[in-house]
Amino acid sequence: PVKYLGSNKYRCPKNGKLVRAVKAITVHEPPNVLTVHLKRFEFGGFGSKVSKRVEFDLHLDLSPFMSGGGTSGKGQPPGSHMYDLYGVLVHHGH
Repeated sequence: PVKYLGSNKYRCPKNGKLVRAVKAITVHEPPNVLTVHLKRFEFGGFGSKVSKRVEFDLHLDLSPFMSGGGTSGKGQPPGSHMYDLYGVLVHHGH
């Protein structure tokens, strides 16, 4: 989750006040094939690519990222949402 605190507070659309907030993305029902696209850009005037190295495992348990405490609509328990890495595409250039 991303926390919006201090000078990075979220502006409430209802009253325009700066408030503390937490943003998180969760998955409601896991897909058969999971595709992850990392947005590797910074925005500060001109967009530029982030050059920080990204490391990842060969296996991913999606359970911690599931909405509803790690169970899908099918009632599967945490730990049952395992994915194996199949491929990685690294794009360089424009």
